[in-house]
Amino acid sequence: MSRISLAALGGEKGKNLSHALDKVWLQNGVQGEGEIFVLEQRPNGRVALACTGGETGKYLSHAFDKLWLQDGVQGEGEEWLYHNLGGGKVALECLGGEKGKYLSHAFNKMWLQNGNQGEGEVWAQSNEHIACNGLKYSFENGDIYEISAQGGKTKVGYGAKSIDCVENTLQAIMPDGSTLKYNGSPNNWSPL
Repeated sequence: MSRISLAALGGEKGKNLSHALDKVWLQNGVQGEGEIFVLEQRPNGRVALACTGGETGKYLSHAFDKLWLQDGVQGEGEEWLYHNLGGGKVALECLGGEKGKYLSHAFNKMWLQNGNQGEGEVWAQSNEHIACNGLKYSFENGDIYEISAQGGKTKVGYGAKSIDCVENTLQAIMPDGSTLKYNGSPNNWSPL
């Protein structure tokens, strides 16, 4: 599971998919937990997008041919086919009765579009900046960066599948399933 944000491209660049205020909409940038989702891996290559913050326990749903927040995963209406388009770009395709429709931000609105028509159905995925032991980190395409108070980035690790903060310790989950613990300086990691 990874904590991610999804940024719109094209005419809606600068806006992010949001579940804040218990609705599905486009927010200007990442303002907080309302723009962070947990990307959950499901069987058969499917994913679910779990909300964080005040909407914890709800999932992004396309059931009944509408975008909304559903309590828990009730079925295919809360599952998506995750298309990795490369370069940090992704598209999310519906399943079930809405199969063939895509999560869209085209025309500055959130809706389900028939097929992937262009940039309106493509999202830039970013892994959230997480706080751990008083410091901020970001995770981008397998690379791990420490974020300074001034916003500068220092690469401290690479090749990870995801990162997490457990008991005030930054941890990297590697592609082989092993977990490494960050020891406080660039490229200084040890097995757990």
